[in-house]
Amino acid sequence: MPYLLRLLCFVFLSSLIQAVGYSGSNLLRYGESKSGYIYNESLLNLNLMIDDLAVWTQFEYSNPPEFGRSQRGLRKFRLEYTRDSQYLKIGDFYEIWGRGLMLYQYDDQAIDFDNAITGISYRNSASDLINWGLLAGNGSVWYNEFGYHNPPFSDRVPNYQRRHRVIGADGELSLSNLIVGTSFLQAREKHPVETFADGEWATDTTNLVHRLHGVRLESFTRWFDLYIEYAEKETRLADDRSRLAGRGQGFYGNLNCFFGPVGLSTEYKKYSFDVGPPAEYSLVTDISGVVGYQRPPTAMREHSSRLLGRISRAVNFNDEVGYQVELTSPLGQSHNFAANYSAASRNHKWNQESLHWQRSGGGALLPLKAVSAQPFSETYFELDGFLMNDRLHYKIGYGKSDYITEVFSYSKIDSIRNINYKSLAAQTIPLAADIKIADRINLEAKYEYQVLQKRQHVEFSMTGLDTAYSRFPKPFQYNAFASLGISYSPHFSIALLIDASSVLEYGTTAPSGHINYLEKFVRQYIDIENRWIALEARWNITASNILTITYGSQQGGVLCSNGVCREIAAFEDGFKFTLTTIF
Repeated sequence: MPYLLRLLCFVFLSSLIQAVGYSGSNLLRYGESKSGYIYNESLLNLNLMIDDLAVWTQFEYSNPPEFGRSQRGLRKFRLEYTRDSQYLKIGDFYEIWGRGLMLYQYDDQAIDFDNAITGISYRNSASDLINWGLLAGNGSVWYNEFGYHNPPFSDRVPNYQRRHRVIGADGELSLSNLIVGTSFLQAREKHPVETFADGEWATDTTNLVHRLHGVRLESFTRWFDLYIEYAEKETRLADDRSRLAGRGQGFYGNLNCFFGPVGLSTEYKKYSFDVGPPAEYSLVTDISGVVGYQRPPTAMREHSSRLLGRISRAVNFNDEVGYQVELTSPLGQSHNFAANYSAASRNHKWNQESLHWQRSGGGALLPLKAVSAQPFSETYFELDGFLMNDRLHYKIGYGKSDYITEVFSYSKIDSIRNINYKSLAAQTIPLAADIKIADRINLEAKYEYQVLQKRQHVEFSMTGLDTAYSRFPKPFQYNAFASLGISYSPHFSIALLIDASSVLEYGTTAPSGHINYLEKFVRQYIDIENRWIALEARWNITASNILTITYGSQQGGVLCSNGVCREIAAFEDGFKFTLTTIF
């Protein structure tokens, strides 16, 4: 009988698999370094499709992952039903309304950010005139919060969770080349707060209600396309609706113009959801800032350059005004040119009076230059194209970045001055070339050079006492990144990576004193002090199985995505193993 039962189950499952379409992928990652950085994780995605139904499941087995909390088992589940332009999702879903001032959901494993909602989402776009959607569910967003004490802060594991019950509605009206949309979103939040008494930290919860309303407009013509979006947000205490905890708004606009092959793109942002002084921001104490489901556009260029990315600036979605302008144009038949300028600052100037921050002036429509507004600006040029009968592809860039990273104090009252802030200025040149040296064999080279200046400016003056100085280990820091590799398409590639810095950052660990085999070889040709050297190999085993192995050391730094930045620890004297399988 057991044999007959197993046979019947096998026949049933075989017939079911034949009737059901399926696809999936598996990501297996392992890394270990002699500095104690170890991770071991596997991420399995499975999709099943039958007629109008689709099922997505994601399993994670990590102990520990590279970033995030360890998990074993089912991580995500979603059931989707699609018929006649109607879409129903039950489970873990991700939606985007407009450009994100109201709702922008995504799962980014690289920085361990996930703002999924578990519940139900419905969208109806059957009409050419109107499409609308509803959603409801529960969600939680995890953060790495330095100001939270239990559990303590960690670079790798999030320690602060904000949980929400969310409902929302969104609709769009299409009229020829004009689209008008409106949205509503409410999030009831359990906001963890901390109190300190008798030498111990205690955790409590404040119940909040966030409500957002927004409108947007899109227009398309032959010569340009225009997008504008406006959103208002208010936060009230759930136990006392009459008490307003905060109110703010945000505006975003994007205009793209086309002059034949020449394109001009402009973006403007004014986010004042929760305006505050230039002191250290804390998710714990600030209860009325943007919720985790809002991710407005950054209106800044995101770079593929490693050194430019390392000095990227985190966007202040609560309090920021800025813009970006980019011009792109072909130069002849084989070359392209791009020029980009972006600037941003807080909405107000600030001044300290009796140790309390006070706004100075009204809200700005354009970025401010005052130190207390933490101004930022970046200019970037890029030229790329083909040479040698299209055998050589090159890219040349230049970036200049300036911004005030932190303001500790800023007070100008009569003859007394108390100013303390940090600034960053950098010039970066990224170069890249890819040359075909034989059939299916390419030589790839990258080189980036950066002159970086970080300063802390301290100024204090009053009757009988004057102090003014700037401090940092050395006036300038010189950074470089080089990569030299060869590939045999489509089977494998191998590259040598060298990351170098003349000055170590505060808190940065110098490369391990242990000399591995790769460093023993390389030090015959270059000085390896303050160098992070790695060898990376990629092998396409089959069209659906890709193996990547990295051996050596990699410098840590800042990693940014969608305006969210986090510190990545250095990886010293070890190896990384990644196997990607698609089926």
